[in-house]
Amino acid sequence: MKYCKHCGAQVRDEAIFCPSCGCSTESQPPAKSNETSEGLRIAAKIFMIISCCLTGLFLTPAAGALEVPDIQARAALLADVNTDAVAYAKNIHEKNYPASLTKVMTALLILEKVSGNETLLNQEVTASENAFSDTYYHADGSSAGIKAGEIMTVKQLLQCMLIVSANEACNILAEWDAGSIAAFVDAMNAKAKALGCENTHFVNPSGLHDPDHYTSAWDLYLITKAAMQYPEFMEICDSAKAVIPATNLSKERTLYTTNHLLSTWRVIGYRDKRAHGIKTGSTSDAGHCLISSAQEGELHFVSVVMGAERGKRRRQPAELFRNLPPL
Repeated sequence: MKYCKHCGAQVRDEAIFCPSCGCSTESQPPAKSNETSEGLRIAAKIFMIISCCLTGLFLTPAAGALEVPDIQARAALLADVNTDAVAYAKNIHEKNYPASLTKVMTALLILEKVSGNETLLNQEVTASENAFSDTYYHADGSSAGIKAGEIMTVKQLLQCMLIVSANEACNILAEWDAGSIAAFVDAMNAKAKALGCENTHFVNPSGLHDPDHYTSAWDLYLITKAAMQYPEFMEICDSAKAVIPATNLSKERTLYTTNHLLSTWRVIGYRDKRAHGIKTGSTSDAGHCLISSAQEGELHFVSVVMGAERGKRRRQPAELFRNLPPL
């Protein structure tokens, strides 16, 4: 164990972020990601509300005595997947930048084509030079280190996209599916409209910032619910890690999730066995974002947090919800 130089909290030796204040440590993971723990601290508050729902506290007279938290984010949503009933809402129809939460829509379109088809899931795809063009790819963004000319399967690219949020994997899959990234983006917008999304417009498949690339917490819920119908989606985004075998241009890769609710590899303090997926996201303009879900028995909730502030310390969820049952 080691101690955070900023706040003095105890941190695992292998962790790259302090679970208390979110500052980075010296160690680095093998796959690069811009998505840090600030959104997870905000999401932890939402997740405590989920805990109340799962334990029935919101269904009892005592629920009125519970203090509903002020989620320090631009938008937040907690919804019952079975009924679409909203348990918590903050600016859920306002347009916000989604960052890598965009990748849920990208995964949805790919899985519509390949789900249940092992031949397509295992089809090899060669990364083109166009997938790394400046229009759709920034070298300092989240990446799995895929190179032009590298050959990977569709499922491996989905793992890179959903587990470590690799931007290049989105572009490679978009070209494979639609022939061009631009055509795939058109399909993303058409699908959003078909799902009833009223405050959504996509410009790229990865979530790179663009003033015309936006969505809302409610629209993301609709997109996520559609993606969850495909078993491969939850299988991948609920994975703490995945091993990608050696390719023609790379040694074996081990991918570790950016979602601290699923794993303690990067950060300790947020792991919960009832958490399942889903996607993290972060840019300087979007702030910190997270879609997560929790399930117990027949109860199933999804939370969406958008625009959590960067670098601002929060009280621990236990302080805010000391009267609630632990996760």
